[in-house]
Amino acid sequence: MSKVSAAKKPAAQVAYAEKAYAQKAAVDRTKVAPIHESNKTESAPSAEIAPQHEHDGQQVHGPRAPPTDQLLTKQRVLEIVGLTYPTIWAIMLRGEFPRSRAVGGRSMWLMSEVTEWLRSLPLRKLKGD
Repeated sequence: MSKVSAAKKPAAQVAYAEKAYAQKAAVDRTKVAPIHESNKTESAPSAEIAPQHEHDGQQVHGPRAPPTDQLLTKQRVLEIVGLTYPTIWAIMLRGEFPRSRAVGGRSMWLMSEVTEWLRSLPLRKLKGD
């Protein structure tokens, strides 16, 4: 095969891509421009093409809201509170610290409850108060 005849024949991938594109565009051919034509140089389909489905033009999946509350492991609670687990256990028994929840066999605390407990602690008195 000479270089001239090989240049005129499109690659196999182009033929498969054109076939797949034609099958996808079979729903409404008036809205979709051809993907590849050997002698023409056209740009991609313009933005003026109407969406095929009514929700295609809308932003259906917006950003998610942050979680309202997080679960904290025992290790994380110890880091946040700055106490040892026996101390936290004693405070829980007195009813002054939020009780843990059993999540999959593990003890976990709600972030909002631990934060509220921290906010309820008395303020340290300063010299001159």
